Amino acid sequence: MKRFAIAALILVSTLACTKSNIQYEPTGEISLQPVTEKATKAAFSGTAYGEGAPAFNVWAWWADVETGTLLDSFWGSEDRELYIMNGEFVHRGNGSWGGSTPYYWPTKGSVVFAGYSPSQTLGGTFDYEGQELTAQNYIQSTDISETVDLMWFDVTSRSYNTNSNQNSLGQTVNGVPVVFHHALSWLKFGFKLKAGVPQNWRITSVTLTGIAGRANFGSKSDPAWKDHWGNENVSVWNGTHMVTETSTVLESVPDGVVVIPQECAGNAANLVITYDLKKHLDLGADEWLRAQTITLPLDAGTDGGAWKPGKKYIYTIVFGENEIRIVPSVIDWDEQPNIDIEVQ
Repeated sequence: MKRFAIAALILVSTLACTKSNIQYEPTGEISLQPVTEKATKAAFSGTAYGEGAPAFNVWAWWADVETGTLLDSFWGSEDRELYIMNGEFVHRGNGSWGGSTPYYWPTKGSVVFAGYSPSQTLGGTFDYEGQELTAQNYIQSTDISETVDLMWFDVTSRSYNTNSNQNSLGQTVNGVPVVFHHALSWLKFGFKLKAGVPQNWRITSVTLTGIAGRANFGSKSDPAWKDHWGNENVSVWNGTHMVTETSTVLESVPDGVVVIPQECAGNAANLVITYDLKKHLDLGADEWLRAQTITLPLDAGTDGGAWKPGKKYIYTIVFGENEIRIVPSVIDWDEQPNIDIEVQ
């Protein structure tokens, strides 16, 4: 019994020493540092993707290959598997984003990433083999206070296994650098008077008509958007605005007119402006002919009569001279022969 007790004490002592001497350093949390594609609420007007930007969703694939492996070689690896599936990433500060439930770097191999923003937008998915984001029946709200700037980033061109990387500018960043691309079209409408024209117009509403609010999206398809559905109106602005020589953008929500790219030629989509017209400059302030409307086509300046993904279209509507004028003409009297009328 004594020998057994001594042996047991030695074993316990050995286990205790072994346990206290092993040190385990967990791998770091995966973080991304995104930017938007270019200067383009709803639409991001700049390249920064930081404080105030929405959470986005991420897919990641792991392969037993060295970090920096180019994408084609990464996909060619036989030892490859899905690592993150539609995981939500939230802002952590300093431009870095991490999982709402943290994800950690694997101890070997490396990872490639893809994603879309914002996270609540769509039930989209990335096709593993085609390396393409797809979304079936994507819906963009016709309420411009609810519109979003749908963006995605393709599968990274190389693999990563650390947060310390260089972005496209050669700057060291604390995260995997990714670039979001805009999937939608951004519209803005400005209104002005032609120089020297009196202030005869008072706009009361601006409405887009014939807008398709639903379609299917594929980031590598041509075209990217197809199977459009819907013929809806989008209320751009309501109020009272006197048109002046200074162009003024009218929209109820700043940067909120973001639509699914679609055909706009052939009256597929129009801009309807409702306005009051002053009858005469010398009349009182309330002498207006109210609720006049004009319908304008929107295909000018577009790509073949269609709005394209990632493009911003700025329309300026110029109110010119429409003074009522009459151009008279005079014809000669047609003289008739004398007619004698006898009086009895």
